[in-house]
Amino acid sequence: VIAPMDENAWARNLGYLETPTQELVALYELNRHHNLRLLRRMKLGDLEKSAYHPELKHDVTVADYVEKLETHSANHLQQIERLKKQATGA
Repeated sequence: VIAPMDENAWARNLGYLETPTQELVALYELNRHHNLRLLRRMKLGDLEKSAYHPELKHDVTVADYVEKLETHSANHLQQIERLKKQATGA
């Protein structure tokens, strides 16, 4: 079973709103780097492994999560761009 998480509580507890933008971007890059290293070590059969997701009410596979990473990363990049524009008043 995949444990659900509260994204707002996660960000609040890690102090994201008080963290300088450059540090957040560096953390994003580091997390992405480690995710890619993990993905490169996986075997093809690992993509079919699954677990139950209680919020979705069905099993999700590792392949599902890999696919989700693409859009999830794009969303984070859009958030960063939006925050940069807010910070500069553009």
